[in-house]
Amino acid sequence: MSIQESKIDDLLSWAQANGAKISPALKFEYTQDKGITARSMGITSIENNNEPQLQIPKKLIISSELSKKVFPDLPETSNINAGLKLLLAKLKFDSINPTIIGNEENLTEFFAPYVNLLPAMYETGCPYYWNEEELKSIEGTNLGGSLQAKLDSIYKEWLDLMKKLPQPFRDDRYESDLKLSDRYYQLDKDDFLKEVANVQSYTSFGAYLYSTVIFTSRAFPHHILDPNCGTGEAILLPLIDLLNHDNSTKIDWAYTKTTDQHEGFFSLHNKDDLLHEGDEVLNNYGAKGNEELLLGYGFVIPGNKNDSIALRVKLPLHAVQKLIKEGITIPKIEDYTQFAFNTEEQTYSGEPTDEDIKDGLLYFINRSNLIPANLLELFTHLNKNDSEQGKTVTLRARLQALQNLRGALELKQKFLKKKPEIDMAFVAHKNFVKNGEVYREGQMELYKLVVAEIKTFEKQLLNDYKSDVLTLKKIFKKDYDLQELLLESFGWNRYEIIESNDFVDATLYVWIILHTFVQIEREIDTDEEDYTPYEFPEFLRAAFFNIKNDPKLKVIEQFNNLSGYLHGILKDHAVGQFITTENLSWASEVVKRCGYTRGSTGEIIIIKPREIK
Repeated sequence: MSIQESKIDDLLSWAQANGAKISPALKFEYTQDKGITARSMGITSIENNNEPQLQIPKKLIISSELSKKVFPDLPETSNINAGLKLLLAKLKFDSINPTIIGNEENLTEFFAPYVNLLPAMYETGCPYYWNEEELKSIEGTNLGGSLQAKLDSIYKEWLDLMKKLPQPFRDDRYESDLKLSDRYYQLDKDDFLKEVANVQSYTSFGAYLYSTVIFTSRAFPHHILDPNCGTGEAILLPLIDLLNHDNSTKIDWAYTKTTDQHEGFFSLHNKDDLLHEGDEVLNNYGAKGNEELLLGYGFVIPGNKNDSIALRVKLPLHAVQKLIKEGITIPKIEDYTQFAFNTEEQTYSGEPTDEDIKDGLLYFINRSNLIPANLLELFTHLNKNDSEQGKTVTLRARLQALQNLRGALELKQKFLKKKPEIDMAFVAHKNFVKNGEVYREGQMELYKLVVAEIKTFEKQLLNDYKSDVLTLKKIFKKDYDLQELLLESFGWNRYEIIESNDFVDATLYVWIILHTFVQIEREIDTDEEDYTPYEFPEFLRAAFFNIKNDPKLKVIEQFNNLSGYLHGILKDHAVGQFITTENLSWASEVVKRCGYTRGSTGEIIIIKPREIK
């Protein structure tokens, strides 16, 4: 019998001796590739699968009720489960001073069969324990970019707890452990890994980080036991937390009180329709993407349909406050990977503070919600111009929002496409790199789907409102006055020539000035009997004069060179006298306020003012 198999037997014997009920059709075993698994000992179907496979009595549950008995005077800290994580650290790493309640209940001895079977630090697979070379596999990903910040958050949580730790719980190593605060931010990755691996006491950061990783991967919600518990409060369920994950598994979790209201059983019931002999009996952690699985549980699922992109948008506080006043809901995510069960999205109940938004606003994109409504609303309102303020949404702002969102995602996509060069000679755990690559590939696939969805949405909007859409190509085709001006002055008779000379923007400015100031007097000859004057959009002319009369707007001096160039070419045309730096400035602002630029082609599209839902 291997050491692992012996530890499994010890855990099962301990659990049953203390009232746990384990189905005889369930067998726990250890395999090299999957670790500890639970397997069916026979064929069962939904008809005869009416009993829970596991029932755990309350006395085996590690909860805040227990930690409060061990640390009765522990002050509140930044994490509601800090005391509980400290308890696990003490059970795991304090071999000198057993954890005793009262005069006789030795928790260290009691929970030893469970604690001894917990995975070692590197066995968790958590990226906090990856070395520099292994971390290259997630470079450019959201997790790669946020990992250090998450680690720093755990460090600050630990430091807050240690500074408040009452004197009776400070052992001989306490002062030495606290000295990490003098050098934490100077540690390179190798020194950091040595620091957290060399755990000498339960008050060390290494011990607390380990407890955090265990809770992230194994915690269950306390509210199943007690609906009145604190928000985010967690528990550990020995034996039940050995089961692996499949998000298609049908699971019932329940807590049943006994006749003694202070006691009860937590049960897990796998209700899959049919289990064959040898099939793995699984738990269901929920619909989690590989980013959450990798950080929280140390594994990934190839082709995970629940993959998500976490997109952070950083804005100054005044901008967030303005958005709230305009009716935009700003999400607040506490820490979506903190616990297996904690993925709820919350919103600010009042005015946000700088502390609330210092890390940015967090939005999630997944396959079932490729363009989240709240994210699109945010980008839409951020892309409103001075004439589009308030709660209304315009077609132009929506189209520009799609372009900017697409641009942000394509930039991230570009970083992901650059495959990192990893020196496998310095990789300590090849499975870490493999998991990182699977996660990376899933992110790339999801970015590809989102960008395609944005393109489709944009095309649909342009088609739905095609009568409100103008491009220079369409304008050139219909406006004979513009055609004549360009032919006589530049010798250009096709739109493609304008485009190839990178003169689209300047042509639009000239076109606006032409129809705003020049009264065309055209003598129609016999060959042009079907000619009708071009109907210049009145909203553009109105926009020009509103801009021209706005005292807050300043002339763009960069148009001096263009003004001189155009005036020299167009001096003999009626529009020539109106080609000034000022008018070019106002015309460019018209294009900005009444149009948007397509990211894929750089094409400027003029949009008639229109509100949409």
